[in-house]
Parts: sequence; C-alpha cells; structure tokens
Amino acid sequence: MKELFYKTFLSYYFLIFSHSLSFGEGCGEADSLFLSGKYYPAAVEYERTAFLSVNNSGRTIALLKKAECYKQMENFSEAEKSTERIIYTNLSDTLLAEAREQSALCAYLAGDFSNAENHLVQMHAFVKDSSLIKNTLPLYALVLNELQRWNEAKEKIFRAVELSELSQQEKDALKKSLEQLYAPQNYPHLKKLLKAQKMSAFLPGLGQLYAGYFWEGAASAFLNVASLGLTGYFIYAKLYFTAATLGTGMFSKFYLGGSRRLEYLVAKKNYKLLRGYNDEMKKFILSLK
Repeated sequence: MKELFYKTFLSYYFLIFSHSLSFGEGCGEADSLFLSGKYYPAAVEYERTAFLSVNNSGRTIALLKKAECYKQMENFSEAEKSTERIIYTNLSDTLLAEAREQSALCAYLAGDFSNAENHLVQMHAFVKDSSLIKNTLPLYALVLNELQRWNEAKEKIFRAVELSELSQQEKDALKKSLEQLYAPQNYPHLKKLLKAQKMSAFLPGLGQLYAGYFWEGAASAFLNVASLGLTGYFIYAKLYFTAATLGTGMFSKFYLGGSRRLEYLVAKKNYKLLRGYNDEMKKFILSLK
C-alpha cells in the first residue's frame, strides 16, 4: 500500500516536473540511461555532469535529475541529499522554483517535514511569479498536515482549489468536502505521554489502557501485583533478604520496564492516529490534480 502511494505520488509530480528537466545541457548519456530505467548509472552520470558544469544552472539541473534517479529507486534520503547541494543563487525564477519544489518534495518523501516546509517558505518568499507557486500548494498542504498544523494546511488547499481551473460549482463542492475533512472534531486525538505516565504511576497498567492497549495494560497490572504479592509473601515468611532483593527487584523491573514500554506504546498509537488521518487527506489532495 505504501509502495503504491509513493508510485502514485511520484507519477503525479513527475508529470509536472519532467518537462522542465528535459532542458538540461550535457546530460545526453545520463538522460539515455534514465529513460532506459538504469537509474543508478544515470545518477552517477548526472553527478559527473554536475561536477563538470561551468555554470550554476547546469549544475542545478544535473543535481535535480540525480535526485529524480534516487526517487525512482525510492531512496528518498539520497534524493534529499542531492537537492541539499543546490546553490540557490544566479538562477532564473523558473529554475529556482523547480529547485525549491523538488527539494521540498524530496524532503517530504524522506520524512523530513520541517526541511520540506523550509524550502516551500523560501520558494513562496523569493519566487515572484505566482503561477509557479500555484502547483506547490497541494504539497505545502501535505507537509503542514504532517506537522499537525491542520488549519494552515486547510488554508493552502483552499487556495489551491480557488486558483484551479475548475468551475465554480466544482470548487464549491470541493470546499464543502474540505470543510468536513478539516473539521476540528475530526482531528486525531493524540495521546499525551505525561498523562499516561501519571496514570501508570498511580496504578501500573492504567497508562497502557489509556493508550489503547488493553491486554498490555492488564499484563502490566498483573505482573506488578504478582511481584508485590511475592514480596509480601517473603516478608510474611521472614525471608527479609529475599524480599529485599528478589521481590523488590522484580517489582522494580516490571514497574520501570512498564514505564519505558509506555513511551513506545504512546508513540505507536499517535503514529497510527496521525497516519490514519493524514493518509485520508493525502488521497483527497492527490485526487484534486
């Protein structure tokens, strides 16, 4: 499912982006390798082209194409590294916009959402042609969704709809759907780690229940009660040394282990909640194009 999403997403952006990249100079062999699906050799050739380029525009285009190779290989961290080497000086408005958009896209696919936003902010600040900015609004909304800034994401996607070439009736229908998707009551209700920890400190296992893991909570409560009961038995049997070492040691291990496990469970639960909500948003936003 994840692979299908990435392929759909890349196809969507590649249709927009590949047209401008075809103007690269000195990339003949690399382009041929790319078009024949030999992405890694093509990336090596693009790197050579970037190294030998005598001007920043040629170097930038070669780096963008190298990043495209890594995207096709679904190696998004390497794609991001390639675009991070771009120098944004003495570039035309069009190439600057393409470079920023590609950099933001690679960062987004690599899961580096703050860096993706940084590129989009820079692009919107320094690119003067508003028509070049328009196509980045859906990506901007996706990035803001991941940063849990849903009100700002809603603003971006509304603007994208408003600037689209759809009829007014279609725009109104889309806005109505967006209003429902971005209604505050539909936002994921994330679990608070501190609250879960306090609950578990009061009663072991309660934090796991709050995080949505019933059986883990029940197991944690049972193990903590059992270790306490064992400690009490050792004291009752006047085995004080055993109670102080084995009994309290077991209780401490289960208690502290449960607390550490709770951090993982809360993070896991919140990840699932965010993915469930943001993935629905992705489907909708990608369907707008």
